Amino acid sequence: QVSGFVMNFQVAAGPQIYKLYAKGEYQQMNRLVCNTAKYSSYLLILIGLPVFIKTEILIRLWLGNIPEYVIPFIRITLIELFFKAIDFPIGNGIHAFGKMKLPNITSSIAYISVLPLTYIFLRLGASPVIAYIIACVSYPLAMACDLWILNKFSGFDIKFYLLNVPLKSILIILLSAILPVFVSNSFEDGWLNLILTSAVCAMVSATLVFYIGLDAEMREKVLRKVKNKLAFVLNKNT
Repeated sequence: QVSGFVMNFQVAAGPQIYKLYAKGEYQQMNRLVCNTAKYSSYLLILIGLPVFIKTEILIRLWLGNIPEYVIPFIRITLIELFFKAIDFPIGNGIHAFGKMKLPNITSSIAYISVLPLTYIFLRLGASPVIAYIIACVSYPLAMACDLWILNKFSGFDIKFYLLNVPLKSILIILLSAILPVFVSNSFEDGWLNLILTSAVCAMVSATLVFYIGLDAEMREKVLRKVKNKLAFVLNKNT
């Protein structure tokens, strides 16, 4: 459900990326790729961070007994979704050029490389969680390859992307988790804890995304949109 919501947003942006490429407007295409990745990460933060923080109680309320390893598996999967979300628009940018041989080779190497490492660690008696962690590492490696390829094709600004998408998103995640974790640890596990922590997490995350994640122009657009919606609702009720 978490990944499906973000994926729908990214799929909707795909045709616009291809359209800009067809017009030869590479700078606008690169900007759209960056913005799609950035807003995808923000959506994932708003939806996924409460799940990450309250994984244990969600599983307990859902299943009763918590299966072994399920909590770290879910949390690592959410981290994987984060890297997939910010890499998918880069893949769309590469697909627009139609040159798939190089990205297919590099991504395949990144994903396949985890197999021997996983085998070695499991043979040495490591926890199955290690296999998940190793698999998770392959996603940022594949993203690094995709960034290099898109830069090669269209002059994509890698430094700008790294500063404004993954690094800024990670900063928002770290700051957003402080207050919800405090609230979570202040109450006994149960529905009240889940509801309060999720509500606080949503409010803090939305506030930080607005003030840290959005630039001044986008903040102004959001405020204008909210004011117009409020004015419409108030006029409709009067």
